[in-house]
Formats: sequence, C-alpha cells, structure tokens
Amino acid sequence: MEFNISFLLILFTLVGCEQTWLPEVSGYSDYAGIFGKPVTSLRISGGTEYRVHILGGGWLSPVTGNNENDSNNGYAGIDGKQIDGVAIKGATYKVHLLGGGWLPEVSGYNINDSNYGMAGSYGKSIDAIMIKDRNYATAYYSGSDHIPTDDPTPTPGKFNRNDAVTYARNHVHNINHKCGTYTDCSPASYFGSEHCGYESHGGDCANFVSQCLVLGGGHPKLNTGSCRGYPCGWEEVGAKRLGDCLREKGWTSTCGYHQSPPSNLKVGDVLIYHSGSCDNFDAHAVIVTEAGTNPKITCHSNEKLDVSYTYISDEKPYYQWLHFKD
Repeated sequence: MEFNISFLLILFTLVGCEQTWLPEVSGYSDYAGIFGKPVTSLRISGGTEYRVHILGGGWLSPVTGNNENDSNNGYAGIDGKQIDGVAIKGATYKVHLLGGGWLPEVSGYNINDSNYGMAGSYGKSIDAIMIKDRNYATAYYSGSDHIPTDDPTPTPGKFNRNDAVTYARNHVHNINHKCGTYTDCSPASYFGSEHCGYESHGGDCANFVSQCLVLGGGHPKLNTGSCRGYPCGWEEVGAKRLGDCLREKGWTSTCGYHQSPPSNLKVGDVLIYHSGSCDNFDAHAVIVTEAGTNPKITCHSNEKLDVSYTYISDEKPYYQWLHFKD
C-alpha cells in the first residue's frame, strides 16, 4: 500500500502540522530521536530514495529531499502517525524500538525483504534511528490525537489496539506512577514491587493491563459489573475479575488447559493465566503485543516485554484468551 502524496498535502493543509523536529545529527556519532517518543517523520541528506512504513498502515511513497518544510518530497512520514519501518537506498542504518533496543543494522533497500531490505519490526514503533555517513533528523508528534496521552480520565471512544500496545511498551519498564503510596493515582496506581520500594500487594498485572486498555487504548472505564474501578475509578486490579469484566463488556472468551491461541487473536487482546481451572482466582493477566503463530505478551509483576505466551505454562496452565470484537 502506498499513500497518495496529493491527498497528504490536502490533509496537512486542513489539520496543520504539530510534529516537532529534532536537531540534525551526523552518521553513527549520534542518533536521531528521543527514547520513549515514537518517530513520526524522517529526513535524510544525500538525494537518494528513502521511505517509511506507517504503524498499522503501509509504506509511504519514496522521497529524496531533506527539508522539513517540504511535505511533498522533503521528508518521509505523516504528522501524528508513528512509523515501524524504514528503508534507505545506498545507506547503512539501524533503528531503535520503543520500549526495546537497537535492531541489527541493514544496508539493503527492498521493502519486500524484512530481514535485509529494511529496518524495523512491523507492529513495533520506532523511537530512534542511526544512519551511517549521512546527515539526518527525525520528528515526533507533539499533539495528542494519535499518541496515547496517559490521561487518567480519558474520554472513552473506540478501542485502539495499536495505542494500547504502544502504552504497554512505553510503560512496562517506565511505570506511569509517581512514587508515594501504591494507591496514589499519579496518574495510575502501582501494585508491583520492582519500583518505589513498595510491597507487592498482589502484583500489578491486571492494573497494568487495565492501564493499557483504558489509558492507552481509549477503552471505556472498567468500573462497573465485575470490575471495581479501584483505586482510581477506571481500572480492575484483579486478574480473574478482569477476565470476568471484559466478558461482560462483550469480549469473547476461550479458555482451556494450554488452550491454543484463537484464530482471530489480535494485538491488544488479553490473556489470563489460571492455576487449576479456568475459574481459579490464582491468575495472571497480560496483554498481547504480537499476534501470529507464536503470540508475544507484555506484562507487569514481573515485568516482561514481548515474551512467548507460554512463559508460565507449568505454573498456570489454563489459558483464557479474551478477544475484543472490533
């Protein structure tokens, strides 16, 4: 899929430009980006082709310029849209994943070759880029329409899976809580033990998944029915109760002993692990951050980023898959 540049020019004219450009850097002596802030646009010197892939979308048409004021051919990207892939002709380059690390460098230019022809991992936002022997710069989004705002009192709308996953990767190791008391809503509470010197209080797993769904993805508050909205008025902090609540809100549930992932599984769906049976309260909640044949999950207590869904298969062998019906 390639976006029409003329349409994009009209779009920029209508909504204006809110992305913020960072200073230009040179070669591998530095990198362009801010860890934790997804890259939305890229510009490169040299006059050869480069292009970017939009998270949840497709590859934009190639450009060759290096001018932040030229939305036609001066940079690759769309204001407010995160990118998860970069391809640069005649260059050696690498990217850093939001909430992750640097991927191996590549030197190819082929969007059909995800190993050597482009840098990135589809579905994972990029927050920094390095390009050898070039001058280059990146931009990040400074508005709030497309990037999760971490607002503790969001306006519920349509659940956005990609934003929920972005929140998970942003906050799996960087908690969205100012240390004080574990129930402080600053803006979210924190029931874990890895940070702040708190005792565990049962673990932060369901609280973290609630944050991903509501604060990140815009899901309606989880404070009715089986969900208690404790302590900040919008979340559920119990894993088994979270599964019950999501079912009440229309999520489909598939559960069984080492239950295989359902065919309709998508990123942003939820997995609850149970001990003994599917109704057991000894449970653990995670969010799906990669789908496919071997789904990956991200969670708190203990903190895990993009690990195989089978990582606690012996301890909690009953898998309850919860799927949001788009």
